[in-house]
Amino acid sequence: MAPPYVTPFKKWIEKLANTRFLTWFSPCIWGDADGYWGIRYFYHRTAIGRFIVDRFWNILSQDVITINKFDSHPDTAKLKPWVHVMFTGCSYSILNYEHDFFELVKSDKINIHIGEIIRLSPGKVHLADGTEFESEAFLANTGWTHVPPIKFLPEGIEKELGIPHEVAENAPVQDLANNHALLGRADKEILERFPRLKIQPVWNKNFGSLINQKGISADERSRIPLTPYMLHRFLVPASPRFLRPRDIAFIGHQTNFSNIITAHITGLWVSAYFSGKLTRDPSKAVDDKEEMEKLQYETVLHNRFGKWRYPTEWGNKGPNFTFDAVPYFDLLQRDLGLNPFRKSNTLTEMYDPYGPEDYRYINEEWLEKQAQASGADKSVD
Repeated sequence: MAPPYVTPFKKWIEKLANTRFLTWFSPCIWGDADGYWGIRYFYHRTAIGRFIVDRFWNILSQDVITINKFDSHPDTAKLKPWVHVMFTGCSYSILNYEHDFFELVKSDKINIHIGEIIRLSPGKVHLADGTEFESEAFLANTGWTHVPPIKFLPEGIEKELGIPHEVAENAPVQDLANNHALLGRADKEILERFPRLKIQPVWNKNFGSLINQKGISADERSRIPLTPYMLHRFLVPASPRFLRPRDIAFIGHQTNFSNIITAHITGLWVSAYFSGKLTRDPSKAVDDKEEMEKLQYETVLHNRFGKWRYPTEWGNKGPNFTFDAVPYFDLLQRDLGLNPFRKSNTLTEMYDPYGPEDYRYINEEWLEKQAQASGADKSVD
């Protein structure tokens, strides 16, 4: 839980995450789409750069702890983040109450208990450490399953669709999510480019999934280890079978602080893809074996990245990122043949945060580009 304004500069956190200068501090496998690959190389592949990056994230982490005054009371101290802020994805909540929420925690109205529930009895909760307390209600905050509610046929088609399915050791090569050769190659590249990710956070060694507890029932699919999504640009299947007709896309499961912008640009990207009008069209790789292999490896690389970047988050199941949204928008805009740099000059490009207003006329820009291309084609004819 973070305050709305963080860092010594007291910046609004949603805008902080969309400031290009600060996105460079985030290890991001598609980050080079912003064109600043040299700066990213310095920050993440040199010892001095990694020292600076660690300092940035440590300042942000400590700022959250200091401003929220977590250490000012025994109960608020229990609410301190368990995971380093660098690895926190979109469960990064923002306090926007008119009154100080933590003052309520410090009052005698709330008691904080952290422990394993071993049993419930009438009106009571019993913890493994012997603590017991009265309760009138039990709320299980279990989260969501990442399995689509729609069943796709024929059986097994989800492997080529790139949607979650059962983890397997021996799978056909077209099953990218279970292609261990590509997964191993992707892991190697990710850790070579971002050595900091080798130091993974420890979520909670004693944590056990609720569905694994005796007496807890759940959807059968929830009990089976499932692959993450494996989609090109987190949008479309990376298989020739579906790239050729260009008639299926999955939209709306990318999670970040900029969902409105994401919906806008991904909607335009999908529309252009269906029309065969992307400047960098993945469907053109279908009949070129080498290009198809490149596209599928890049798909694995981008989707596998979440395992290392946001391991305790939704990132190991689907695209979940905070400081990596602007370069993702850059990537999609380059596919569309548009200039991703939308600020008036270099300084504002680096230090002025991106917001919905910067992409207000992106549809019109793309349509104008298509009209110009169409006019040029007619001139050639």
